[in-house]
Amino acid sequence: MGGLTNIEWENGLAEISLIIDPSYRGGGRGRMAVQLLLDQAFCRLRLETVFGEVYTINPALDFWAKVARHYTADCTTLPRRKFWNGNLYSSMYFSITREGWADAERVQTA
Repeated sequence: MGGLTNIEWENGLAEISLIIDPSYRGGGRGRMAVQLLLDQAFCRLRLETVFGEVYTINPALDFWAKVARHYTADCTTLPRRKFWNGNLYSSMYFSITREGWADAERVQTA
């Protein structure tokens, strides 16, 4: 299940979210879902930026880090964002621009 939430039309901004059943992870479904969501964001909805946040305790951190690198997203670490099991964890916040997405699409189709 994936989606674009918290859409701010006046700012051309949305947050990306994705949940993949653990039994389906590692087969490219997440990557394909992100491609479809970004295509929706930038082509159909005409947004300018898609952002996301993933906590460092989340096993999907490596997946989102790869996504961020692929689309040359701006990334930063936000400290002390998630209290879980008695500990505070940081998060990786990323921001994918229309231009970063378009560049990745050009490379992929070349």
